[in-house]
Amino acid sequence: MIPPTNMSFDMEKTETSTVVRNDVSEVKRETVAKYMRTQINRNSKPLKECKPEIISQFNADYTDGKNSGYTGITCLPDGKILLVDYINYTCRLYDQSSQHIADYIFASSPCDVCVIEGFQVAVTFPENKSLQLLTVGNSIKPGKIINTNLRCYGIVALSGNQLVVSGRKKDSLYWCIVSIDGSVQLLVEVCHTIWSCSLATNNSKTRIYVSCYRPSAVYVYGIDGTLIFIYTHDALDGARGVAVDRDENMYVVGEKSANIHQVSPNGTPLHVFSTNIPKSPEAICFTCSGDKFVLMGDFLLMGDRRLVQIFEMI
Repeated sequence: MIPPTNMSFDMEKTETSTVVRNDVSEVKRETVAKYMRTQINRNSKPLKECKPEIISQFNADYTDGKNSGYTGITCLPDGKILLVDYINYTCRLYDQSSQHIADYIFASSPCDVCVIEGFQVAVTFPENKSLQLLTVGNSIKPGKIINTNLRCYGIVALSGNQLVVSGRKKDSLYWCIVSIDGSVQLLVEVCHTIWSCSLATNNSKTRIYVSCYRPSAVYVYGIDGTLIFIYTHDALDGARGVAVDRDENMYVVGEKSANIHQVSPNGTPLHVFSTNIPKSPEAICFTCSGDKFVLMGDFLLMGDRRLVQIFEMI
């Protein structure tokens, strides 16, 4: 590469720059400034131009060797990961370095979990047609139980006192807005199916995303119940977990197709990610930054799902 003609390489210029580099405080400031510029540029890059890369993973094993049946996952504000195990009636807390912190055992099978606000979370119980609130720190403390008329599967929070749950009545899939006191404010029929589903909402809390395993699709609604679009794709088989990134792109997990679909806010497919995606992925959630997500899946044995992976969009 030919240098610009006005660039000087005389010894005086070189000596001056050497003095600056030997200033330890200045070097530290420059290093921090460069790092911050890198982070700002990286974090401001549109996520539709990024690809997911694994930054860590671990197996959420039981010490006694019993099989797991995780079906739901969420991230807390401090980065901890909370999973619910349908088979073992258990809620389990991990940090991102795979350290197991705490367990809580329920009286029935939990299906999904979401953060309401802060460190308060809510868990669904299909068989009991109920929800339970928990407070999670370095331990898991039980709170009130909310009874519903639905076999509740998916759950997501709209605000501190409004939740959205999905569930079944007879042979139809519904979603509804439920207040913390248990009153139902809106009930919307999605489709005729017996399959369970997952839920998500966008950052502005103006949309509800309802995934359906069969037919394999995601139904996107306004919070008034208006259907905005339905996402289907030939490469999406067995839609399970659904989540939304900071740019309001939707991500849906295909359990049978073993991939993740990234979809624009208007319903246009952007990417189908399959590299490093485990077999039989089940649940997905974004961290508070909105550019990292946690994926849970991988049947090691029949009915034994335990692999937790953390991805960054790079």
